Amino acid sequence: MSTYDVAATGWLPPVAQIRRADMGSLRIAVSRARHLVAEAEAVTRAVAAARTDPEWAGKAGADAAARHTELVAMGHILRSSLDDLADGIAAAAQGAEDAQDTLRRADLLAHQHGYVVDDSGCARPITVMTAPTTSPGSTGPTTSPDVVRSIEALVERSRARYAAAVASLAAVRAPVLDRAVAARPPCAGDLPLDREVVDDAPPLAGFLPLSGTRLASAFAGLTARQQAALIAAHPEWAGAAAGLPAWARDSANRALLAGLIPRLRAELEVARSDNAEFMKQPEVLTMGVARHLTEMAEARARLADAETLLELLGRDDGRKRQLLSLGWEGRRLTAAVASGDLDQAARLAVFVPGFTSTLATHLVQYDRDSAGAADLATQLVAQSGGSGEVVAIAWLGYAAPLVDEVLSPSRTVVRQEVALDGARKLADFLVGVDAAGSFSARSGQAPPIVVWAHSYGSLLAGLMFRNFRVPVERFVAFGSPGLGVKEVGQLQLPPGRVSAVVAPGDYVAKTGRFGKDPLFMPGVTILEAHATPLPDGSPGGVIGGHSRYFEPGSTSAWNLAAIAAGRPELAVVEDACHVGGGLPATGECRESETSRRAAS
Repeated sequence: MSTYDVAATGWLPPVAQIRRADMGSLRIAVSRARHLVAEAEAVTRAVAAARTDPEWAGKAGADAAARHTELVAMGHILRSSLDDLADGIAAAAQGAEDAQDTLRRADLLAHQHGYVVDDSGCARPITVMTAPTTSPGSTGPTTSPDVVRSIEALVERSRARYAAAVASLAAVRAPVLDRAVAARPPCAGDLPLDREVVDDAPPLAGFLPLSGTRLASAFAGLTARQQAALIAAHPEWAGAAAGLPAWARDSANRALLAGLIPRLRAELEVARSDNAEFMKQPEVLTMGVARHLTEMAEARARLADAETLLELLGRDDGRKRQLLSLGWEGRRLTAAVASGDLDQAARLAVFVPGFTSTLATHLVQYDRDSAGAADLATQLVAQSGGSGEVVAIAWLGYAAPLVDEVLSPSRTVVRQEVALDGARKLADFLVGVDAAGSFSARSGQAPPIVVWAHSYGSLLAGLMFRNFRVPVERFVAFGSPGLGVKEVGQLQLPPGRVSAVVAPGDYVAKTGRFGKDPLFMPGVTILEAHATPLPDGSPGGVIGGHSRYFEPGSTSAWNLAAIAAGRPELAVVEDACHVGGGLPATGECRESETSRRAAS
């Protein structure tokens, strides 16, 4: 099965190609790939078990031990690559088989009504010249347009499924995915972006000095054609412009992502090629091997970030997603993804994660967790007589510190440098979202914004509130090692707008590494994370540890949703004796604990 000609057919393959797909060859390829995976795993295990003699000392012994470690690492990389290949071929085989089955259904339906599906995918009546007699089971040509639409709908479904199969195979085999995002549903304001339209773009120079409400106002004053042209002509500017509506930034960033993936694939291929050439040298230096392996691993990680983002944006699960920012300057990609239509939102909840967060490892989980809490918040809004959707944004718009950066002074999680840089980026992002919301189609007013921040992300958010005045209604920190301040008055928020949640057993939150522990900071409302009855009569579940605050049915998830819904009165305030994971409160315990907090 070869890849289709994108230039000739768009993103859908011709019908003839689907009919000719060799399923037998694909199934054989899947079997061979799985066999190679098993062989690579067995060889890697054998190499790992064949350790050097512990009595072998000196430089030669050290070099042998290092070489052994490198061989095991390369074995794992090879096994992972082969596994990716096997999965890609298997997905392509299944998709192509589904496409052929769907096309056969279209052919059968066409035959029953006196039609034939031609190579262009159109249903055409069988003429007397091509069919002098009516075949058994055929009723002759049926002129109902509904029949033709049903046949052609099946054909289009078949072509789309086959295209997805080709894309899954190309995701492993070829760096040609620059049109993969073309299958997404159109965004509001989208127009055919041909050369003539792009030529209608107003000069970018007039927009470069603008930001916030000034940019939002200027962009809103353009015609739809001019808006589309400006986005198409300058996607890098539009994707990051603080003040453009969400649909505009989403359109630009999706286009950038589609063009970025082939570049990242090419980078990975270059890294692999360089490593292969390096390994052919007669004398391979240990440090050189490590450097080449690192470069290859980082290229793979960046590509994994992009592919995870592309997969999430393309999900057909009934939830609209918008790509609000995209960055590719550092070791890993950064992005902000909204689960919902930001331009129509009633309220916004922006989730800021912490240490080790990357697109490849955490984006899908954060999208699921934050969207689930936002859905609950939407229900609470409706129960109070309000309307509209609470939209969650998973903001991975900064390069979170990683495990292998702990010893790097400028990147370590035990210092504030990364958080300070991220604070500025988050402030710019929130100001832009608020400005664009003032010109939204829903109400003409910016939706209120709540910030949820976890772990190191709470330090980032705290530094943002300390250093910048941002349009945020409330701030909830959970699992926080400190907000970067000694007292809540240093945060530029009205009194009573800062809350904190700490789960029992969350020892990261109890370190107070970055300023005073929010648990003992006067002016911070401490919300419950233990099992307790909720205001709607349901039992709130307890969570434990550092990473389960969004768990459905938990008291902490309820509290996060209540704050996001603008219903802080529904949030369950922590039982005073639960600080530090204590037992349920008695009256004496509550009174003494309250006094201790006031004194602190």
